[in-house]
Amino acid sequence: MTPAPAPPLQLLGGAVLIQGAPALLEVQHLLALGARERQRRDALPPSPRVRLLLALLAEAAAADEAASPARHRDVAGSAVSTDSVAEKVEGISTGEAAELLSLGRRQVQRLAPSIGARKVPGGALVYDRGAVSAYAAARRQETT
Repeated sequence: MTPAPAPPLQLLGGAVLIQGAPALLEVQHLLALGARERQRRDALPPSPRVRLLLALLAEAAAADEAASPARHRDVAGSAVSTDSVAEKVEGISTGEAAELLSLGRRQVQRLAPSIGARKVPGGALVYDRGAVSAYAAARRQETT
């Protein structure tokens, strides 16, 4: 019998342990969004500590993906986020999000609120590539 996997987040004294690419990507994505919002709102660039934390999260997620068992080749490469504070949020269409998630367009539209899609003038939905990648990684984690 194999032991149960460790939870993705654990409190260890004065530290928080984040395990697994889905949790790492989610934390990285949220931290990058916060840093971009601070830069947009207050014109303050991210601190060196925040930039270092973003880099460490990306490195840890990449290492976890490399150490994970083989997955479908068409989605495994898209799970590692290349998000950085200097980049703008990369908006993708419903079709691109559907391809990344290996779902139909209608199902992706139903998931839009939980993935953080936004409507642009004209009514089209735009998805953040980092959020979609994190959601895809979390779905893969749930199925393994």
